[in-house]
Amino acid sequence: MTAPTGIASGAVFGIIGALAAFPLRLAAREVERQQGQLRRGVTRRTSYVVFGRIYLSKAGDAEIGRRVVAERAAGRKLVSENGFCACLG
Repeated sequence: MTAPTGIASGAVFGIIGALAAFPLRLAAREVERQQGQLRRGVTRRTSYVVFGRIYLSKAGDAEIGRRVVAERAAGRKLVSENGFCACLG
């Protein structure tokens, strides 16, 4: 999983699970301030998929593995919660 360096204008982030670091509404506000979009879940327009720590702690390895394979096959970039926080600044 790699983190983008800053948020590109028009980048669409999809969150899987909840973020442990801060509420989703605060993350959405910061992403929008940097000209991106943040959505709960993943759509066709999603550029980056953020795996929240809470999802990773609750989901089984097989489920996470299936999700990673599916998102990579769709051409989306995978980002950890820590990587997402780093790209927000």
